[in-house]
Amino acid sequence: MDFRQSKNYFYQALSSSYDVSELEEICMRCLTTWSGKTKLELLFSQYEFDDHLIQETVEALQKQQPIQYILGFEYFGPLKLTVNEAVLIPRPETEALCRWILDDLPPKENLSVIDLGTGSGCIPIYLGYHRSDLVLTAVDCSESALNIARLNAEKYALSMNCLQADMLQDHFTTHPSVDVIVSNPPYILPNEKNTLATRVVDYEPGLALFVSNHDALQFYKRIAILSKTLLKPSGSIYVEVHQQYAQDTEMHYQQCGFHTTLRKDMYGNLRMLKAWK
Repeated sequence: MDFRQSKNYFYQALSSSYDVSELEEICMRCLTTWSGKTKLELLFSQYEFDDHLIQETVEALQKQQPIQYILGFEYFGPLKLTVNEAVLIPRPETEALCRWILDDLPPKENLSVIDLGTGSGCIPIYLGYHRSDLVLTAVDCSESALNIARLNAEKYALSMNCLQADMLQDHFTTHPSVDVIVSNPPYILPNEKNTLATRVVDYEPGLALFVSNHDALQFYKRIAILSKTLLKPSGSIYVEVHQQYAQDTEMHYQQCGFHTTLRKDMYGNLRMLKAWK
């Protein structure tokens, strides 16, 4: 199939499952990725796409498989990160958290950052890409996720220590204290599954989405405890939060003796929190 035939095939097969703007984005992401050409170049080329590849992709999309997993990557700011079903798909809200950290970091060299629940490694890699002097540690309980994080760090020639540990169980007593603790931890209650899109519930790792009990603040409370030994006295905590529990999360950190501030995302929702002593 040529460009126009391929695009028509996508639209005919998927128009009932996706809105027009999303379908256009998915279609063009596939065709430009496979061809290595821009949309404008495709309009005037005779490039022939693999019919079997298109059919397989459409079938996966009909099952609501995320396009990021199908193609194996997602953009995160200036980065093109490898992703698969072992890791969450990086999202713009998390990039906003990274930009906040970068804006706050002093020019002092060799500041240390630990990311608890790193997944694809998007947070420390984004920070290290913009500040090559940072000392980065990426923590995850999943070795499969850490393999992806390592791959992404290598892609950008970043030195990043990858540590397999469960933040709910490990005390990190042997780890040096750090200047920044950052995390986008699980915060969705199990009974909220029915509020999420099929492509999220069925394909993204539940381990990174859902708390293991019925306390939405489970991981935030644990991070506050870990900070007693893991965070330097002058250090800060940055976390992505559930908008419905943002103020509850802030209150908990205040009760633990932290100064706090909440920040809204690009949609006007309270989604980020900074805590410091």
